[in-house]
Amino acid sequence: MNWYWLSRFADNIRIEKILPQDLPAVEEILRKAFPQYASWVCDYVRSLADWGLSGKAVVKGQTVGVYIIGTRQITDVVNPQAEGQEDLSHYQNKQGVEGVALAVLPEFQGQGVGRKLKNAAERLSADYIWGEQLQGLNNLDHWLKRRRLVRQNPAMNITLQDLPKALEPATIGKPTPSAEV
Repeated sequence: MNWYWLSRFADNIRIEKILPQDLPAVEEILRKAFPQYASWVCDYVRSLADWGLSGKAVVKGQTVGVYIIGTRQITDVVNPQAEGQEDLSHYQNKQGVEGVALAVLPEFQGQGVGRKLKNAAERLSADYIWGEQLQGLNNLDHWLKRRRLVRQNPAMNITLQDLPKALEPATIGKPTPSAEV
């Protein structure tokens, strides 16, 4: 599973792999994007992140957004056959990734940074991507543009997106025409 370098944006947003030296900037972005959860969001993300899969958005050398990816499978977290809800049992035989946290600095929100991070994540070698969205974030509409709602309770939404398998692999730092958005 590799992140892809998305090299041709009119607004010069690049998507790159998160490196160990990026972690302080990642945590700052998480705290600024989720100030109401600042006391625990960094610990939560650290506990679930696979830094080799996670990516950052860079504008003019500044990290302005991050998409933290983990390797928990949806069927390890939710009951795949919950009564009255979508049957997810066929996902037990698939390889997925979890979108743990998508965070963009407030001054860069609404400019397509999050969309480009999500586009890059769709190019991971996985069958699906899923995530938990806190009800308090009130952002379900954004996620439902790509994903479908598979579970919901008073505190949490769980969304899932099946990923296409026909994408060609690329490596970070090398432009890939098929990786354009």
